[in-house]
Amino acid sequence: MVKIGVISDIHANIDALDAVISEMKDRSINHILCSGDIVGYHTFPDETVHRLREIGATCIRGNHDNDVVNKMFNITKLPDIFRFTYDSLSDESLAWLESLPFTCECRFESVSIKVVHGSPEDIEEYLFEGEANSRSYAETCVHDVLIAGHTHFPWVEQIGSTLFINSGSVGKPKIGRPVATWAEICIDGASVSAAIREVSYDVERMATAAENEGFERYAASLRTGKA
Repeated sequence: MVKIGVISDIHANIDALDAVISEMKDRSINHILCSGDIVGYHTFPDETVHRLREIGATCIRGNHDNDVVNKMFNITKLPDIFRFTYDSLSDESLAWLESLPFTCECRFESVSIKVVHGSPEDIEEYLFEGEANSRSYAETCVHDVLIAGHTHFPWVEQIGSTLFINSGSVGKPKIGRPVATWAEICIDGASVSAAIREVSYDVERMATAAENEGFERYAASLRTGKA
Protein backbone atom coordinates (compact mmCIF):
# COMPACT_ATOMS: atom_id res chain seq x y z
CA MET A 1 0.00 0.00 0.00
CA VAL A 2 1.12 3.55 -0.82
CA LYS A 3 0.11 6.38 1.50
CA ILE A 4 0.25 9.92 0.11
CA GLY A 5 -0.08 13.17 2.03
CA VAL A 6 -1.67 16.08 0.17
CA ILE A 7 -1.12 19.65 1.33
CA SER A 8 -2.06 23.02 -0.07
CA ASP A 9 -2.18 26.73 0.76
CA ILE A 10 0.55 26.67 3.39
CA HIS A 11 0.97 30.43 3.04
CA ALA A 12 4.31 30.66 4.87
CA ASN A 13 2.88 29.24 8.09
CA ILE A 14 5.88 27.15 9.14
CA ASP A 15 4.44 25.95 12.47
CA ALA A 16 1.30 24.59 10.81
CA LEU A 17 3.42 22.87 8.16
CA ASP A 18 5.68 21.29 10.77
CA ALA A 19 2.68 20.01 12.70
CA VAL A 20 1.28 18.40 9.55
CA ILE A 21 4.64 16.86 8.65
CA SER A 22 4.89 15.41 12.15
CA GLU A 23 1.48 13.76 11.83
CA MET A 24 2.36 12.47 8.38
CA LYS A 25 5.43 10.76 9.82
CA ASP A 26 3.30 9.18 12.54
CA ARG A 27 0.95 7.85 9.85
CA SER A 28 3.77 6.48 7.69
CA ILE A 29 3.13 8.69 4.68
CA ASN A 30 5.30 7.64 1.72
CA HIS A 31 5.01 10.69 -0.54
CA ILE A 32 3.88 14.32 -0.18
CA LEU A 33 2.12 16.31 -2.90
CA CYS A 34 1.66 20.07 -2.54
CA SER A 35 -0.91 21.85 -4.71
CA GLY A 36 0.55 25.33 -4.36
CA ASP A 37 0.35 28.62 -2.48
CA ILE A 38 3.45 27.84 -0.50
CA VAL A 39 3.95 31.50 0.43
CA GLY A 40 1.81 34.59 1.07
CA TYR A 41 -0.17 35.87 4.08
CA HIS A 42 2.28 34.78 6.78
CA THR A 43 5.83 35.62 7.66
CA PHE A 44 8.03 32.54 7.31
CA PRO A 45 8.31 32.07 3.53
CA ASP A 46 11.96 31.09 3.36
CA GLU A 47 11.62 28.60 6.20
CA THR A 48 8.57 27.09 4.49
CA VAL A 49 10.34 26.66 1.16
CA HIS A 50 13.33 25.13 2.92
CA ARG A 51 11.14 22.62 4.76
CA LEU A 52 9.32 21.48 1.62
CA ARG A 53 12.62 20.98 -0.17
CA GLU A 54 14.05 19.20 2.85
CA ILE A 55 11.24 16.62 2.92
CA GLY A 56 11.27 16.13 -0.85
CA ALA A 57 7.67 17.19 -1.43
CA THR A 58 6.44 17.32 -5.02
CA CYS A 59 5.15 20.88 -5.42
CA ILE A 60 3.39 23.02 -7.99
CA ARG A 61 3.00 26.78 -8.17
CA GLY A 62 -0.03 28.55 -6.71
CA ASN A 63 -1.31 32.02 -7.57
CA HIS A 64 0.42 33.60 -4.55
CA ASP A 65 3.71 31.91 -5.47
CA ASN A 66 3.28 33.15 -9.02
CA ASP A 67 2.58 36.72 -7.92
CA VAL A 68 5.66 36.78 -5.68
CA VAL A 69 8.13 35.52 -8.29
CA ASN A 70 6.64 37.97 -10.81
CA LYS A 71 6.94 40.88 -8.34
CA MET A 72 3.23 41.68 -8.34
CA PHE A 73 3.59 44.17 -5.50
CA ASN A 74 0.80 46.47 -4.32
CA ILE A 75 2.50 49.86 -4.17
CA THR A 76 -0.62 51.49 -2.68
CA LYS A 77 -0.76 49.16 0.31
CA LEU A 78 1.79 49.07 3.11
CA PRO A 79 2.84 46.69 4.40
CA ASP A 80 2.39 44.54 1.31
CA ILE A 81 2.66 40.79 1.91
CA PHE A 82 3.98 40.13 -1.59
CA ARG A 83 6.82 42.61 -1.14
CA PHE A 84 7.51 41.27 2.35
CA THR A 85 7.60 37.71 1.01
CA TYR A 86 9.87 38.56 -1.91
CA ASP A 87 12.32 40.38 0.35
CA SER A 88 12.29 37.51 2.88
CA LEU A 89 13.14 34.78 0.38
CA SER A 90 16.73 33.85 -0.43
CA ASP A 91 17.82 33.91 -4.06
CA GLU A 92 17.86 30.12 -3.99
CA SER A 93 14.30 29.93 -2.65
CA LEU A 94 13.05 32.42 -5.24
CA ALA A 95 14.68 30.41 -8.00
CA TRP A 96 13.07 27.23 -6.66
CA LEU A 97 9.61 28.84 -6.57
CA GLU A 98 10.08 30.10 -10.10
CA SER A 99 11.06 26.60 -11.25
CA LEU A 100 7.80 25.05 -10.06
CA PRO A 101 5.33 23.89 -12.73
CA PHE A 102 1.69 24.98 -12.72
CA THR A 103 0.47 21.38 -12.79
CA CYS A 104 1.92 17.92 -12.40
CA GLU A 105 0.91 14.38 -13.24
CA CYS A 106 2.13 11.30 -11.40
CA ARG A 107 1.32 7.63 -10.94
CA PHE A 108 1.40 5.44 -7.84
CA GLU A 109 0.90 1.74 -8.46
CA SER A 110 -1.89 1.74 -11.07
CA VAL A 111 -3.48 5.04 -9.98
CA SER A 112 -2.91 8.20 -12.04
CA ILE A 113 -3.05 11.60 -10.32
CA LYS A 114 -3.23 15.16 -11.66
CA VAL A 115 -2.39 18.07 -9.35
CA VAL A 116 -3.54 21.64 -10.03
CA HIS A 117 -3.89 24.72 -7.86
CA GLY A 118 -7.13 26.36 -9.00
CA SER A 119 -8.55 24.30 -11.85
CA PRO A 120 -7.00 22.35 -14.74
CA GLU A 121 -7.48 25.44 -16.93
CA ASP A 122 -6.96 28.42 -14.61
CA ILE A 123 -4.73 28.85 -11.56
CA GLU A 124 -7.21 31.39 -10.14
CA GLU A 125 -10.45 29.45 -10.70
CA TYR A 126 -12.23 28.24 -7.58
CA LEU A 127 -13.61 24.70 -7.53
CA PHE A 128 -16.09 24.29 -4.69
CA GLU A 129 -17.88 21.15 -3.59
CA GLY A 130 -21.13 20.54 -5.42
CA GLU A 131 -20.68 23.27 -8.03
CA ALA A 132 -21.08 22.67 -11.75
CA ASN A 133 -17.53 23.58 -12.76
CA SER A 134 -16.05 21.15 -10.22
CA ARG A 135 -18.22 18.33 -11.51
CA SER A 136 -17.44 19.22 -15.12
CA TYR A 137 -13.68 19.07 -14.59
CA ALA A 138 -13.90 15.82 -12.66
CA GLU A 139 -16.14 14.20 -15.26
CA THR A 140 -13.79 15.09 -18.11
CA CYS A 141 -10.60 14.24 -16.22
CA VAL A 142 -8.65 11.31 -17.67
CA HIS A 143 -6.92 10.67 -14.33
CA ASP A 144 -8.11 8.55 -11.43
CA VAL A 145 -7.50 11.38 -8.95
CA LEU A 146 -7.78 15.14 -9.45
CA ILE A 147 -6.18 17.24 -6.68
CA ALA A 148 -6.89 20.98 -6.43
CA GLY A 149 -6.37 23.67 -3.80
CA HIS A 150 -6.96 27.44 -3.74
CA THR A 151 -10.36 27.48 -1.98
CA HIS A 152 -9.05 26.61 1.51
CA PHE A 153 -12.12 24.40 1.95
CA PRO A 154 -11.33 20.67 2.22
CA TRP A 155 -13.49 18.04 0.55
CA VAL A 156 -13.32 14.61 -1.04
CA GLU A 157 -15.84 13.34 -3.57
CA GLN A 158 -15.99 10.54 -6.09
CA ILE A 159 -17.35 11.99 -9.33
CA GLY A 160 -17.72 9.35 -12.01
CA SER A 161 -14.39 7.58 -12.35
CA THR A 162 -12.40 10.43 -10.77
CA LEU A 163 -11.77 11.00 -7.07
CA PHE A 164 -11.74 14.77 -6.47
CA ILE A 165 -9.64 15.94 -3.52
CA ASN A 166 -9.11 19.39 -2.03
CA SER A 167 -6.98 19.17 1.11
CA GLY A 168 -8.05 22.62 2.34
CA SER A 169 -5.37 24.84 3.82
CA VAL A 170 -2.38 24.08 6.01
CA GLY A 171 -1.72 27.68 6.93
CA LYS A 172 -4.84 29.82 6.44
CA PRO A 173 -8.05 27.90 7.13
CA LYS A 174 -11.47 29.23 6.22
CA ILE A 175 -13.52 26.49 7.89
CA GLY A 176 -14.15 28.35 11.15
CA ARG A 177 -11.58 26.36 13.14
CA PRO A 178 -7.95 27.45 13.64
CA VAL A 179 -6.40 24.18 12.51
CA ALA A 180 -4.26 22.91 9.66
CA THR A 181 -5.91 20.48 7.23
CA TRP A 182 -4.41 17.92 4.88
CA ALA A 183 -5.59 14.89 2.94
CA GLU A 184 -4.41 11.30 3.29
CA ILE A 185 -4.64 9.11 0.20
CA CYS A 186 -4.33 5.34 0.45
CA ILE A 187 -3.59 3.39 -2.73
CA ASP A 188 -3.59 -0.40 -2.97
CA GLY A 189 -3.22 -1.51 -6.56
CA ALA A 190 -6.14 0.09 -8.39
CA SER A 191 -8.02 0.87 -5.18
CA VAL A 192 -7.83 4.45 -3.91
CA SER A 193 -9.44 6.23 -0.97
CA ALA A 194 -8.91 9.58 0.74
CA ALA A 195 -9.78 11.33 3.99
CA ILE A 196 -9.34 14.85 5.36
CA ARG A 197 -7.34 15.25 8.56
CA GLU A 198 -7.08 18.22 10.95
CA VAL A 199 -4.02 19.12 13.03
CA SER A 200 -3.63 21.57 15.90
CA TYR A 201 -0.53 23.74 16.34
CA ASP A 202 0.63 26.94 18.08
CA VAL A 203 -1.67 29.36 16.25
CA GLU A 204 -0.87 32.22 18.60
CA ARG A 205 2.84 32.18 17.76
CA MET A 206 2.11 32.52 14.06
CA ALA A 207 -0.56 35.19 14.64
CA THR A 208 1.76 37.25 16.83
CA ALA A 209 4.53 37.00 14.23
CA ALA A 210 2.13 38.37 11.60
CA GLU A 211 1.06 41.22 13.89
CA ASN A 212 4.68 42.13 14.57
CA GLU A 213 5.18 42.73 10.85
CA GLY A 214 2.01 44.82 10.53
CA PHE A 215 -0.32 42.14 9.18
CA GLU A 216 -3.02 42.35 11.85
CA ARG A 217 -5.81 41.27 9.49
CA TYR A 218 -4.05 38.02 8.64
CA ALA A 219 -3.40 37.38 12.33
CA ALA A 220 -7.09 37.83 13.16
CA SER A 221 -8.11 35.47 10.36
CA LEU A 222 -5.68 32.85 11.59
CA ARG A 223 -7.02 32.97 15.14
CA THR A 224 -10.61 32.43 14.03
CA GLY A 225 -10.02 30.09 11.12
CA LYS A 226 -12.22 32.30 8.95
CA ALA A 227 -11.56 34.36 5.84
